[in-house]
Amino acid sequence: MGKKQSKVQHSAPPPEAVQDFVEDAEEVERCVSETYGNLLSPPKLLWSVCRCDGKTDNADLVPTDCAFLPNGHLLVTNMNKQRPCLEVYDQMGKLVRKIGHDIFKPKNVMITKKGTIAVTDCRDKNVKFFTPEGKLIDQWKAKKFNFPCGIGETKDGKFVIADSDANSVTLHNRQGELVGKLNPKLAGHKNFKYPCYVVVDKKNNIIFSDSGNHCVHVYMGHNLLHLRQINTYEHNDWEANTNPNGICTDWYDNIIIADWINRDRMVSLCTRDGEVLTLLHKDEVQSPHGVAFDTNSGRLAVAEYSSVPNLKPCLKVFQMYKYLPKHH
Repeated sequence: MGKKQSKVQHSAPPPEAVQDFVEDAEEVERCVSETYGNLLSPPKLLWSVCRCDGKTDNADLVPTDCAFLPNGHLLVTNMNKQRPCLEVYDQMGKLVRKIGHDIFKPKNVMITKKGTIAVTDCRDKNVKFFTPEGKLIDQWKAKKFNFPCGIGETKDGKFVIADSDANSVTLHNRQGELVGKLNPKLAGHKNFKYPCYVVVDKKNNIIFSDSGNHCVHVYMGHNLLHLRQINTYEHNDWEANTNPNGICTDWYDNIIIADWINRDRMVSLCTRDGEVLTLLHKDEVQSPHGVAFDTNSGRLAVAEYSSVPNLKPCLKVFQMYKYLPKHH
């Protein structure tokens, strides 16, 4: 684990919103201290699945995102060209079952507050909902988006969708109706550029990777004001060689960021006080896209995907923390 120069830029919301984002200094200090004391350096690889032999395309694993189920199993989107589906792996990395063969092309996945599986489908360009057992129970209108990618859920049950081709991040009710939209100008950008992965933290902040702008944004979920921007490069000349994708948060509301095109192929962690740490180097992950954190065990899952021939798609699970925190 290496420490990097802080690249967090804070916005200046209107005065009436200040009380909404000022954090308790003691809580921040505690979380940062526990993060440093609890992190494994480097995280320990527990298991990996690299099912890509180039001979049987139907069996290849092409993972783009992942999410932990409440029972500790790992849910993975498989963007296999021939037979895309969701796959479920147990705690030892054994394939348990497949979901949705041939009915969609899953891009990103999450577990909703009600325990259902929500998936962005880039074939029908909508969102689909499944039971934990894999039964399709609902879906939004087809061709609702240009290329739906990231998905998250706010405290009040709104779904946040990053549409990579439309360069938009929008909020929808459970039926898929548009109820809000994030404004890139509040972040100092004319437009978002290929926004792709989304997560909502415990404080109801909407966090998403803005890949084309080489950064991660944090907006407040209740009023949609911009809070801060995280740049994943250390020096200015790196900017064109970074591409933040998958993001998730851990127990301490640290933000974990996968950057698949960075020259070091890093998975990084941004602490509550704005420091950016390197979790995984290029020797440990080659092309990280989706990431997921298991709050029950402190494990980190990384979905590696690339169209570059010498970079094999792979799914890896690491032990990230040494022990469960007292305040968990």
